[in-house]
Parts: sequence; C-alpha cells; structure tokens
Amino acid sequence: MEWEKDAPTLAAMKRVDPFVVPSGYFESLSDDVHARVLIESVRFESTAEFNIPDNYFEQLPSRIEERLAIENIQSLVPSMGFTVLESYFSELSEQIQSKIAELKPEKKNNLFYSWISYSAAACITLVLGTALYFNSTAYTIGRDLSEVSDQEIINYLQIHSTVGDNQYIIENLSVEGMQQVTSDVSSQEIEQYINSTTL
Repeated sequence: MEWEKDAPTLAAMKRVDPFVVPSGYFESLSDDVHARVLIESVRFESTAEFNIPDNYFEQLPSRIEERLAIENIQSLVPSMGFTVLESYFSELSEQIQSKIAELKPEKKNNLFYSWISYSAAACITLVLGTALYFNSTAYTIGRDLSEVSDQEIINYLQIHSTVGDNQYIIENLSVEGMQQVTSDVSSQEIEQYINSTTL
C-alpha cells in the first residue's frame, strides 16, 4: 500500500477502534435519556427563569447609545488621562512619614491636668453613689412602712404623739384625705378626736 510509505507513523499504529464507551452505557441509555427529558421539561415549565426587568425594551436604545458614547470618548483619549510621576510611589512612604513627624505633637505630662481629671471622676462617683444610696434607702423605708398594718400605726401614734403633732396633722390633712377616712365624720369631730386622744 502506497499510503503506508507516505505515513509510516500512521501505518505503525495498531488498528483498533479508538472510540470506546463506558461499560453498561447502552443498557442505561434509555433511562438516562428519559430522566434528562423529564428534567428539561420541568425546567421549561417555569416561566420565572426567563424574566426580564421592567421597561427593559424601552430603556434598551438609550443604554446602547450611552455605551457607544462611552466607547467613542475612550477611543479619542489615548490613555486613561491619569498620570503619576515616575518616583511618586517610591517616595510616597518617606513623604507620609515626614508629614506624620511634623504633625505629631509633643506629649507633655502635666500633673495638674491629670489631678483635675481624677478629682472630677471621684466627685462624680461620690455624687452618684450618694444619690443611689438615698434612693434605695427611701425605697426600702417606704416598702417597710407599707408592710405595717394601719392598726399598728394608730397604736404607735396614740402612744408616742405629743401636743405639737396635733397642729401638724390638722394642717396637713387635706379635704380629700378627710373624705377617705370616712364620709360620716365631720372635720370638727376629727379635730376634737385628735385633741382628746393625744397628749
């Protein structure tokens, strides 16, 4: 054969079929094709996959014209228009360091200013602590008094009240307070009772 002389490398190759398929390919081919058809049919049933933005076709000509104008402008400019000195980046760190050194203020340790700040912090702490202490004490006194029964308070006042308490009670007893005590008793009767029961 004449071609064997012209292509000795090709003639030296074994004569086998170079195209091979995996084992069991034809046996599972039918199932694979059906599965792929099912997947593709489900995929194309969904229209959400091929949505386009609102006003896409109305805005398309203006977007194309903008893009063409940008490309035309870029073709007119030989470079991007920004140039940097050749030694800019090599000298940049030195320039930054020198400006930082110029701007850095000298730190002075002044004992007067630190003393003022510490004393101000101590005063604020003292004021807040005092306020918290008295607020919590007033709350606990009010809570403790709310647990004492009215009869115990009346008994205490009968035993420990003095003549000076009468005037204070009468002055601070409001009309609403008197009406809460009872609506059957007049203010004169209350004053008479207070005068007779206290020393």
